[in-house]
Amino acid sequence: MEKALKGVPVMEPTVPPGVVNVGGEWFYEEYARNAGVASLGMENAGAEVPRPDGPAPEERGRILDLFRN
Repeated sequence: MEKALKGVPVMEPTVPPGVVNVGGEWFYEEYARNAGVASLGMENAGAEVPRPDGPAPEERGRILDLFRN
């Protein structure tokens, strides 16, 4: 690229409206300075997540048979 861009002036991109730089990071203005999402509604994140029951034993056997030689 050194040869291809020789003599071409360096262009700094223009910042789009509504985008700000905070501490070296780029943000949309409405999310800058800790104004982003405050909560995901997962206050009970430590609670046990119910898992669906696995397949019935007969179906599990048929599935495993697909992988046997």
